[in-house]
Parts: sequence; structure tokens; C-alpha cells
Amino acid sequence: FLIGLGAFLLAQTCYALAFMQNMVDASAGRSIVVPLIMTGVLLAYALLFTFELMPHLDEAILLPVLVYAVAITFMGIMAAFRYGRTFPRSFAMVLVGALLFIASDTLLAVDRFIKPMAHAGWSIMLTYGTAQVLIVAGCLLHVLNPEEIRRKAALST
Repeated sequence: FLIGLGAFLLAQTCYALAFMQNMVDASAGRSIVVPLIMTGVLLAYALLFTFELMPHLDEAILLPVLVYAVAITFMGIMAAFRYGRTFPRSFAMVLVGALLFIASDTLLAVDRFIKPMAHAGWSIMLTYGTAQVLIVAGCLLHVLNPEEIRRKAALST
């Protein structure tokens, strides 16, 4: 379990760093209000779910799970802060992907630690797989957009 958790922690960290790089490369976003509202919702969800989950965790895995919860929440927040700094379709795909990744991990935690779910096998994999496809496709849309490529080429000549 801890090896898998570590691998996913690395993935969440890489996604968050990529989303941060996206923000650094882009000009200022349209509005800080929308990302802040999404951040508040994500933080509230993370806190509520973490407090629900904690009593069900063994002391040996409590700290790694909490660190992972912080990482995946941070990844979601960084996806939210792409608002207005990328193409709307890229933003939406990445944000929905990040939310589905959080949903997948929530389902996994509920199934493993709180209450086994009959649908866990397929629902966890469906949300996880869809999340990965949306995040990758949204990021590719951001970097491979033909308009952006033409604009950069024009600026470099």
C-alpha cells in the first residue's frame, strides 16, 4: 500500500508542478475570485473527508495518508488556478480530470478503510482512467494548440 501511495504522491506532485509551470508561463489570469472559490471548496472537502477517514486508519499509515491528501488537494488547487491562464477547453479538461482523480482516491479510501463497496473495482478504475485521459489531453491541448504555436513562431522571428 505504501509503495503505491508513494508512486501516486509522486504523480500528484508532478501534475501540480506542471500546472504551476503553466501559470508561470502564462500572463495573469482573468480573475482570482474563481480559483479562490474553487480552492475553498477543495479545502473544505479535503478537511471534511480527512476527518471522516482518520479514525479508520492505523497509526502506521496515518502520516503517509495525510501527506498524500495534502498533495492531491494541492494538485486540485493548482488545476483550479489555471483558470484564465490557458484555453477554456484545456482548463476544463484538466480541472475535471483533477476532480475525477480526487474522486477516484476518495472511492479507494472509502472502500479500503471505511466501508467496502460492491462497485469499487470498476468505479475506482473508471474515475482514475478518465482523470488521466482528461489531464493529459488538456495539457496537450494547452501546449499543442495551433494558434499558440503560430504566435510563438511569430514572436521568435
